[in-house]
Amino acid sequence: MLDQTTKPETHYYAPDGTVINSRLPLLVYRGAVSATDGEDMEAAMKRTFASNNWTNNWTYRGVYPYPHYHSTCHECLGVIRGKMPLRLGGAAQDPMLFEVGDVIVIPAGVSHTAFPDKDHRALGGTDDVLMVGGYYDGRDWDLLRDGEVSDTELRAAVKLIMSLPIPHEDPVYGKKMQAWLSAPTSLEWGIAHCKVTGIEDLHK
Repeated sequence: MLDQTTKPETHYYAPDGTVINSRLPLLVYRGAVSATDGEDMEAAMKRTFASNNWTNNWTYRGVYPYPHYHSTCHECLGVIRGKMPLRLGGAAQDPMLFEVGDVIVIPAGVSHTAFPDKDHRALGGTDDVLMVGGYYDGRDWDLLRDGEVSDTELRAAVKLIMSLPIPHEDPVYGKKMQAWLSAPTSLEWGIAHCKVTGIEDLHK
């Protein structure tokens, strides 16, 4: 069952010279998905994502515990058990705690990481955490680590991220993603990224 009254939080993360991040805000839907009679949370979350064309789904014990991002796809994450602290948008950002039913929509390029076990627990995380992931249109995902790519790889990643279309529907309600549709253009964001990183020409 979906809580149709839940409006997403919007979190904006600009490039900082190490992290690409995105012109698009990261979205957080708190407590948006719950199980119905005869259905567990994993089935409810996967059904919700798949019905809105966020597929290529997986179930895993959280998120990789090192800062990384994707250049080939936008990602959604749903908590189906326990509590999960994450750092989103780079090392300068404060941790955020997520609970069962929460959905996070991470634009391509936005850094995200879990924490080592000790920090995970200290930040409110539980040992039983389980999450479901998905990607718009079932795209395959790549994995790039923050600050560990060459200039050539960085240029390629930025150009790829700039070329990705905005999904036709969000993963929770299947509605237009208005916060993304009203974001700055890819060109404006690309110019800003070049200024921060010192890359003079993305086409080189």
